[in-house]
Order: sequence, then C-alpha cells, then structure tokens
Amino acid sequence: MTPHELFGPAARRDQFPVYAALRGNGPVQVGPTRWALLDHKDVRAALADPSAFSSDLSSQDNPVFANSPLIFDDPPRHTRIRRLVGQAFTARQVALVSPWLSSLAANLFDAMGSGPVDVISEYCDPFPTRAIARLLGVPPASHGLLKQWSLDRTYVAYHGDRGATRTPTLDAAERGCADLAAYLLELVAERRARPQEDLLSALAAAEAEGARLADEEIAALGGVLLSAGNVTTTRLLGNLFHLLGTSAELMHRLRSDRALIAPVVEEVLRLESPVQFPARITTRDVELSGTTIPAGHFVMVGLGSANHDGAYSPDPDCLRPGERPPHLAFGYGIHFCVGAALARQEAAITLHAILDRYDRVELAAAPLREEGLAHRGYAQLVVRLRDRDEPH
Repeated sequence: MTPHELFGPAARRDQFPVYAALRGNGPVQVGPTRWALLDHKDVRAALADPSAFSSDLSSQDNPVFANSPLIFDDPPRHTRIRRLVGQAFTARQVALVSPWLSSLAANLFDAMGSGPVDVISEYCDPFPTRAIARLLGVPPASHGLLKQWSLDRTYVAYHGDRGATRTPTLDAAERGCADLAAYLLELVAERRARPQEDLLSALAAAEAEGARLADEEIAALGGVLLSAGNVTTTRLLGNLFHLLGTSAELMHRLRSDRALIAPVVEEVLRLESPVQFPARITTRDVELSGTTIPAGHFVMVGLGSANHDGAYSPDPDCLRPGERPPHLAFGYGIHFCVGAALARQEAAITLHAILDRYDRVELAAAPLREEGLAHRGYAQLVVRLRDRDEPH
C-alpha cells in the first residue's frame, strides 16, 4: 500500500485497515513537505517534544490558527496561559455543572422519545454545546447561537487560509467567527465588572506570578473551549451511541455493573478517537524511527492510528474495558486536552441516563459518517431507544 492511499477511497470508507497497512515503517511521507505519524512510539515521541514539533500554526495564515490560545501555542506563551487556565478550569468547575448536566440529559431524552431519532442532531450536538456554554457562563438564550458559531469556527479552520477561494459559505463563517469574538469579549467585560460562578469569571480572576489574562485572551480561550469542547464531544457521544446500537451484550454488561461506565468511555475514546490527526510543524530536522523529517515540514500526528497499534496494546481493535494502558485520544504532554475531565463527565452522564431509561439501543438506519480523516464521528445516526417494558 502506498502512502497516498491514506487519502484514498479505502481510507474514506474505513481508515483503520489503511493505518495498519502503513504502520511499522516509521514516518510516512504523504507530500513534498507533509508527513503522517502512525506508529504509537512516533506519535507519543512527537507529542512529548514540543520544541521539535511545534503547535504554532500561525504560519499557515489562517485566522483561526492565529487566534487559538493553548491549541496552537508553544512555550513560553502556552506555559503562561496553561497555568492560568489550570487555576480556573478545575474539577470544582466541572462538579458545579454536573447536576445541571444530568438534568439536561434527562430533558433531551424525554424530548426525543423512543424514536426513530437522529441522536446526533437531537442529543450529541445540543448536549455538549449547552454544557460548555453553561460552564463558560453564557446565558441560555444564546446557546443556539454558540453552536452555529462553533461550526463557523471549525469551517474557517479547515477552509479559511488567506489564499482560499472566496465563497458565500466561507464569508458567512468568517462573519460568525467575528461575531463570536465580539460576543465573548463583551461577556468577559461584564464578568470582570460582576463576577459569577462560571469559567469566564474564573479566567478573569486567575493570576500567577503577577500575570493575568487579557480580555482578548479570555475571549479567544472561550472560542477555543467552545469549538473544541463541543465538536469533539459530539463525536465521542455519537460513537458511544453507535457502540451500544451494535452491541446488545455491552448494554447488558453496563446495566449489570455500572462501574464499567468509565472504562468503556476510555475504550471508545481509544477505538474511535474523535480527533484523529492534530497537526504540528517541525522546528528543526528531527529523526524518528530512522527517518529524518526536515525542518519546516507539516506533520499529521496520528492519534487514531497510535491507539490501534498492536505494539502499544495487544488486540488493539477489540473492546476491552479496563485492560489497556492510557490512550492518546486526549493527546499527551503539555497539550493534553484541558477539557478531558468535562468530556468524560458528559459521556458518563449520558451512559447513566441511557441505562436509567432504556433496555436497548437499536440502529434504525444506516449510519452516515463524517467525511475526512481529521476526525472520527457521525454526521447522522438514527436509532430506536427501547425501554424495558417493550417486547423484543
């Protein structure tokens, strides 16, 4: 199999066999200045070395990359901002919203009924969007706007390089990004004047060694947390629904032992990593597995492939809750996902809500996957939700 098949029709149908065929050969060159890391040891090494594998993508000339603290930052700026965010985005912040999240999950399931229902649009999209909005302190009346703005931000990230062909869709998405930034900046100013029990207020109050976050940095962080915190969790939740819809045995195991919920969430994160390929740029010539990647080259860091590498864990394509070493779905090192605890909590709350109400989840139509290799999730997933009193 040639490296270019990573972007071919087989990979668009199912990338994991393509990953497997290309693994074991070190970094894979997929373009004149473009590489993919697919082996677990190479992926982990790149994530652990931000001095050689830079996250600063401002050279890509994309407005989203230029205005995304933490994700597209390197030390020392990343170190400063991460320290301040760590003071604000705490387990206590997640705990404060957890009862509200359980109530939200119940309301969404009550509204869906038994189906058939597309759980992506009716649950997996609104649940994490409203979760991160609540955490940030965005008023409920604006929650619908935030979802569109997060989609706009994602669209610009993939289509908004300065040399991109102008289209009405791109123009609208860029306006959405600008509206989001202005909205959050105004909200930050309100929180500085009148602090509340929310993340924006905590970010405004955070201080370390005399350093504080500027209003513009907090607003930009809000945009990062909004887009990263709901789009990726939407995919995680959809992947959980699909797993339950294809494994009645797993549903039975979870009902018999809810202590399996957390390990099952970890296995789904590993097997169906919502983010497949975060990007890096080499700052110098760097050698991995006997291959030298020149300085200034673009590197796709294959989290999804690494999590399926048999050298990392035996039988990597099988679901084995609680039997694996830590996965890389949330990254590794200084860029480990700051919202991991919230995503895990949302997934656990969702599984508890399903088990409280339903006996089984059944696929009611062929699932429709999202296109592209960068992420792993569903564009549409229509299911029936059978309660315990219904006949099999």
